[in-house]
Amino acid sequence: MGLDQIAERMRAKGLKRQAVLLESEAAEYYGLCLLNPSWELEVSDALGTDVYEQLFTTIKPSGDERLLLAFFRSRLLRKGPLRTAYTHHADESMITQAFEAAEVLPSLCVQANQLIFSHVQKVTCDDDELLFRMYKDLHAIPDDPRRLQRWRGDYERLIEAKLPRLERYKGTAMMPIELERMLKYFPKFQPAGNAEQDGNSICSLIQNALKDSKVMTGLFEKYIEHRRSTWRGETLKEARNQLENHLDNELIEDECSELTGSELEIWLQVADDPAVNAMPGTMSPLQKLLAAPLRVRQDFLDMYEHDYAYVKDIATGLLQIAHRHRITNPSVDPYSVLQNHAHFPNVLYPANIKRAAKHLAEQMRAYLECIPDISDIAVSSKVRGKQQQRYTVMELPKNPLDLTFGNDSGCCIFVPEDKSKLANGLFVPVYLHDPHIHLFGVYRDTRHRVGLVLAFDALSGSKKILACNSLELSRFGIVGGRSAFQQLTAYVEQWIGAYAQAHGYDGAVMGSHEYNTAQNYSARAGATVKQNMRFAGFARKFYSDIFESDEKGMVLAKNAAYWLWKK
Repeated sequence: MGLDQIAERMRAKGLKRQAVLLESEAAEYYGLCLLNPSWELEVSDALGTDVYEQLFTTIKPSGDERLLLAFFRSRLLRKGPLRTAYTHHADESMITQAFEAAEVLPSLCVQANQLIFSHVQKVTCDDDELLFRMYKDLHAIPDDPRRLQRWRGDYERLIEAKLPRLERYKGTAMMPIELERMLKYFPKFQPAGNAEQDGNSICSLIQNALKDSKVMTGLFEKYIEHRRSTWRGETLKEARNQLENHLDNELIEDECSELTGSELEIWLQVADDPAVNAMPGTMSPLQKLLAAPLRVRQDFLDMYEHDYAYVKDIATGLLQIAHRHRITNPSVDPYSVLQNHAHFPNVLYPANIKRAAKHLAEQMRAYLECIPDISDIAVSSKVRGKQQQRYTVMELPKNPLDLTFGNDSGCCIFVPEDKSKLANGLFVPVYLHDPHIHLFGVYRDTRHRVGLVLAFDALSGSKKILACNSLELSRFGIVGGRSAFQQLTAYVEQWIGAYAQAHGYDGAVMGSHEYNTAQNYSARAGATVKQNMRFAGFARKFYSDIFESDEKGMVLAKNAAYWLWKK
């Protein structure tokens, strides 16, 4: 039985994220993690004894490999919890305020894509090789006829989603790339040169297409042609066409966020829940939302969080461009879109674009910070009634079945349930495998993980340093706004310093990149690390915002961190 077959058995048992890693390029690494002797009982129980034995037979781990895995032990630090007080709870006015504050964000996202991709088009117009290098590492959708039905459903939802999105173009300048794509899909479309007229015309064409099965079939075939082809064996010219198509799709699918008040009402009107439908017609959509069953409120918040995270990623990607040309993922091409949170190509940008990118990112972050925290609409009334939150930090024991520490904190090393969406989560097995990499979880009330610190053992000469990549905190689940984030950041940084002192380190540092939660809310940021440092572990390539790769391994980048504590 191969790893793919074992992955299918795991998926059938509900272990979808674990199956994704076992089907990825990091499959061997993750297989070893699952065979860690320290977790044999838990993993064998979850997989089933027969699957576990098949995994052991397939991986064939050596005694030294298993000994290395068993060597790791998470360490404790006795420190009292942080308690934060708050008085507000999400109500109708706060939800309205949240959506009103977010209405400007879609246009800022459009500006961001225009700014970045207009430059990308210029630098790649005569450079096929550069364009290819930007996108060659993205995972292509496999050419599997059995998935055509699911793809068709995805496509129909994509087209339907265009209707409310295109309405938002009214009063704004339509992007040339949008017009180009509409001309490709709808030859009858004639641009009027007026944003409102063009938006109405395109919406009308799409509505008619949805009613015409022949047109739908034709559009679907074009969609499949775009999405399922791979680059193997293609000529450079064909690769360029594929990459340009992907560039178009990136702009169209990602240029708008769905954070608008009108969509809140649309969502409530179509919510297929008997309890909501049975509510009196005199109730407003917001009143229905607040009175809906917990599962409905949780589904709504999931949608809201997804949209918030999208805009946050755009802002982070812009700051990465403004900050410096960094290689965060040494396993892919230096110019790859996988080097950037927003999948912006990692090319060298001129100073004027860097300044504009930073300005746009600062605008986005200002609006994001103004959005009230409405996350407690999705918790029970018992929790909503609390006036105080309790937070703690602990080192994770690296259970190989626990893969959501990135997901829970809202950072980019998340592991999805869909293999095609796996990006920097590919390195999770590396973090689990190397005993010189540490994962510190931030918990609310000891049960709900809301943050993560990814840290590395580093050497500066003979001194041992705990080098923290970043503090990642979920925007949802931490109640109390900016004040709560500042208090929690200070608490975590103090905890990290105390942990380093207690366990034989000579110092502790934190990443200073502008998209790090700690950098944004820390009172300590400022004492920049000037010393040379090198990762002390075994891994030679992994995702990091503070380390970069050289011929001997991973070294701390220049001006990439600030001191939390040192002897």
